[in-house]
Amino acid sequence: MLDPAMIDALAHALKPIPAIVRPAAEFGESIERFRQRALKQIADGEADLSAWIAEGEVVEKELSARLGSAQAVKELSADAIRDYLDRVIETADARNAANAAEFDQMAASFKRQIKQAAAIGKRERDMVRTIADAAMSLMQRELEERGDFALFLRSWRARFSDGRHASPSFTDPKALRRHLEAALAS
Repeated sequence: MLDPAMIDALAHALKPIPAIVRPAAEFGESIERFRQRALKQIADGEADLSAWIAEGEVVEKELSARLGSAQAVKELSADAIRDYLDRVIETADARNAANAAEFDQMAASFKRQIKQAAAIGKRERDMVRTIADAAMSLMQRELEERGDFALFLRSWRARFSDGRHASPSFTDPKALRRHLEAALAS
C-alpha cells in the first residue's frame, strides 16, 4: 500500500501552476489594457507559484518524516520506496523538460512581440520588454523550484539506493544540485 506522503509527493510534482504568465500581446487592444492584463497575470502567477512552494515545503517535511522512520521501511521495503521514488522522479523530470521547452518557446515569442511592439513605438517596445522580462523571470523561478523538488526526491532515493544508480549519494539537495550543475558544465 502506498503511503499518503508518497502520493502527495507525486501529486505535488505533477501539479500545474495555472496562472504562470504566458501573455500574448494583442496590439489591437489599448497598450494600457494589455499592460494591466499582463501585470495581473504576472501577479497571479507569483501568488500561485508561492502557494506551490509553500505546499512543497509541507510535502517535503511530511515525506522526510515518513521516509526517515524505520516503520516506513518496515511497512513498504526499501526496494518499493526506491522504485516509487524512481517513478515520481521520472514523472517530475518529464514535466520539467516540458516546462523548459515551453520556456524556450515563450522566450522566442516574447522576442517577436518586442520586435512587433518596436514597430509601433519606443514606449510600446519598452513596455512589452518589461512584461517579457517579468514573465520570463517568473517562469525561470518555476523551473528552478521544480528542479529543486526533483533534487529533493533524488536525495531521498539515494538513501534507499542499492548501488544501481552510479552516482554519489547526497543528503543535502543543495549539494546534489551543485554536483549535477558541475557535471553538466563539464
